[in-house]
Amino acid sequence: MIMKSNRTYLILICILIFLTSHAQNNKANTWYFGGYAGLNFNSGIPVPLTDGAMNTGEGCATISDTDGSLLFYTDGITIWNNHHLIMENGFGLMGHSSATQSSIIVPKPGSDSLYYVFTVPVCNDPGDLYYSIVDISLNNGLGKVIVKNVFLYQPVTERVTAVDHANGTDVWVVTHLRDSDAFCSFLVSSAGVSTTPVISHIGAVHLSTTSYIGYLKISPEANYISVAIWGNLYLVEVFDFSDVTGQVTNAISISGYGRPYGIEYSPDESRLYFGANFDHQIIQIDLTAGTPNEIINSATEIYSNTDEKYGALQLGPDQKIYVTMEDKNYLGVINYPNALGTACDYSPSAVLLGGGTIGKLGLPTFIQSYFLANITYQNECFGDTTLFELSIIGDVQSVTWDFGDPASGSNNSSTIFNPTHLFTSPGSFTVTASMILNDGTSEVSTVEATIYDFPQVNLGNDTIICGSPNITLDAGPGFVSFLWNTGDTTQTIMASNSGTYHVMASTDHCSSFDTISINFQSSAVADAGSDEGACQFESFDFSNSSILPYASNFDSIRWTGGLGIFSDPGILYPVYSPGTNETGVVQLSLVVYGTPPCSNDTSSMVLTIQALPSLDAGIDDVICETENFTTSPTVDAYASVQWTSLGDGIFVNQNDLISEYIPGNGDVLTGNVSLILSVTPVAPCTSVVSDTLVIAIDRSPTSFAGFNSTFCLDGSFILDNSDTTNSGMLLWTNNGGDGTFDNSALLHPSYTPGANELLSGTITLSLIAYPQGACTETDTSDIVLEVQAVPVANAGGDATICEGETIVLDGNVSQNSSLLWSTLSGDGVFSSPTTELTEYIPGSLDIATGSVVLTLTAYPIFPCASPAVSGMTLNINANPLANAGSPTAIICEGASYTLSGSAQNFTAIQWTNNGGDGSFDNIAIPNATYTPGPNDIANGVVTLTLNVFPEFP
Repeated sequence: MIMKSNRTYLILICILIFLTSHAQNNKANTWYFGGYAGLNFNSGIPVPLTDGAMNTGEGCATISDTDGSLLFYTDGITIWNNHHLIMENGFGLMGHSSATQSSIIVPKPGSDSLYYVFTVPVCNDPGDLYYSIVDISLNNGLGKVIVKNVFLYQPVTERVTAVDHANGTDVWVVTHLRDSDAFCSFLVSSAGVSTTPVISHIGAVHLSTTSYIGYLKISPEANYISVAIWGNLYLVEVFDFSDVTGQVTNAISISGYGRPYGIEYSPDESRLYFGANFDHQIIQIDLTAGTPNEIINSATEIYSNTDEKYGALQLGPDQKIYVTMEDKNYLGVINYPNALGTACDYSPSAVLLGGGTIGKLGLPTFIQSYFLANITYQNECFGDTTLFELSIIGDVQSVTWDFGDPASGSNNSSTIFNPTHLFTSPGSFTVTASMILNDGTSEVSTVEATIYDFPQVNLGNDTIICGSPNITLDAGPGFVSFLWNTGDTTQTIMASNSGTYHVMASTDHCSSFDTISINFQSSAVADAGSDEGACQFESFDFSNSSILPYASNFDSIRWTGGLGIFSDPGILYPVYSPGTNETGVVQLSLVVYGTPPCSNDTSSMVLTIQALPSLDAGIDDVICETENFTTSPTVDAYASVQWTSLGDGIFVNQNDLISEYIPGNGDVLTGNVSLILSVTPVAPCTSVVSDTLVIAIDRSPTSFAGFNSTFCLDGSFILDNSDTTNSGMLLWTNNGGDGTFDNSALLHPSYTPGANELLSGTITLSLIAYPQGACTETDTSDIVLEVQAVPVANAGGDATICEGETIVLDGNVSQNSSLLWSTLSGDGVFSSPTTELTEYIPGSLDIATGSVVLTLTAYPIFPCASPAVSGMTLNINANPLANAGSPTAIICEGASYTLSGSAQNFTAIQWTNNGGDGSFDNIAIPNATYTPGPNDIANGVVTLTLNVFPEFP
């Protein structure tokens, strides 16, 4: 794309042209828009108006006369006159209040009273472009629509803009077609509206209804035309425009912003602004950035507020850009739209609207040429001569200038058309041009001329520099761009060659220039070479350095430092012999004496003199055979160590200075071992140094209490199988038992169990062997003694049986291996003589004797030897014998009979009469007397019986 630019370049110095003035003919001085809102610019600043009759969501247009007085305004449907009443026949136009740019008002060239009102539809309506004609001379200057809704073209989008033709008389009215890439430019001249447009096919195709939305604007000088595509494509496109042919060419497409809508140019056409109302951003594009890509990449956000939905952007008569936000009672203002980036100074709520009025999405659409400056000026930096020019010079007969700089005395005024003025200070000056026009009328135009102060570049005095040819040249802060004769564009550069350097440093408005001459002279250079090392008591030859010493640009050199001596301190590679006991870090310096005026240079190297190792493997020591030995040597100035052993043990890590040695079996048996520490010195030393220590190994004690045994309850136990080795003292313990040793410190004592131990049946005795020498741990062994009780026998108590009976014996034995029933003098027999329960059958001798002793023997369990014997006496009673005497006897009735009975082996006797009814004088004596009873006498007989009761049992 070929972008036009009005910048002038002279010997690489950018002279910025600042364009501003009183607006042309004041026709854009009165605005009505939004919800009954309005502004009046006739005083030079926007003054809120509250008398508007229009409530429109988007597009609108207003027109004033050359004095800035309102003529009429419209929302594209209705036209209101300057009394805010609907103009006669001023209703039913084919625009729409929700169209982006619903209408635009174009005075008919060559006429003082006729005005064209062009209207475009909303995106959802048929896309017809119409115009109507207003005659403002009718109705006493209130106007009348004399021609309404003349069809011109279709289908068009919601966009329409206008700009003066290059001839300064005619006007181009431009719109864009729907579903097409075509721009249509209609020429309006004194002959009327051309119905055949100039069509330019370029840029994006405006597809879908949402892409019909968004502003179309031509720049004030008609160099550019831009379009915001609100929907579908979300693009802003910038093109070149020809005010001679109406052609649109050379497209640049800017994407990546949500719903771009309003769009406007800075007065000098260097910047393009647009609002992205979904992203809530206002974006600046630098149209002077260079290539199309550079222009696209120049996009800068100048403001963002998520609470605001940005609508139209419109350049005002005061050369500021006004921004409307939907349903807000204020407008934002870009105060310096020509400035780059945020220097444009956006004020988000700078203009408060009149009470009860609000802004919406639209601002009035004007012929963009209304905002061309009548007065332009250039060279705006303090100290420059500023040139002023009139843009309407062809219509001016004479002019008187007032530069607003009274301090300049008589130079404060001029009568030439394009004067120059040297301002006496930086600041803002009101410059006035009072003109007499060719038709005899007068007109006054003013401009606020800003004269900028700016920093001055000072690179310093010309200089001669010794040393490395590198010096930083700094143009200083406060500038926005730099250009050096080296081609660099940074604030600082590195000068590395002798020569002349100059820089042009620029602010947004001004530039400063300075030059410096630099001559580099070589400095003395010293390099002592690489850091090196030497072993104690050895010399170091500098010719053996890894990096050799170096010197240049010198008159002489000299080595210094250290406690030793140099073989020749004035040569580059001497031999250094360290001083006595000089070790560690030694700094040796090479001083190179420079050629005047350059100073000397000194460089140092570090000679590390490595001390030989000092070594002590540690003192000889004694350990117990159960212990490991931890070394504790004293070593310094070493690189590595290694422990070795003359025995069969091992080191946990033989390369650790403090290491653990685990003795082997051979070491223990031998009783000692030699440990050797070998030390490797730090380079460059190489000789290995060794030292030895001897470790004696004491044996641990052992104890053997003897084999577990059983002993009889009837005595003490001699511990004669016990033994100990490597022990000092020893001690027997019974582990809380209640028995006693005859001497617990003897190896073979005797032990007498206590009562509790006899009851438990088990005794544990411990033999403790105490260590001697380096050993600290005792050794304990146990012997378990099982207590065998002596046998117990109980034959039972004495018993008595009757002759002819047997007896069941239930003896009791314990702690026995076997038992036996026996009798020494009896002749009876036992049914089971080896069991506790047995039956004894007395023999005839036993019966004849009348008693027998029965013996129960319990034989012992080993190791007990004595049996237990228990006896009982069995008494055998003979059976009883009864003799009633004579078997029969006869007595007389009435007589008694004395019996002659006898008895043996009895305890008692009793006479009975077997049913008789007589009586005995004593039934318990053998010689009782019986007296018969009546029945006995009646029966004539009675039987008398002698009953003998045996002895127990």
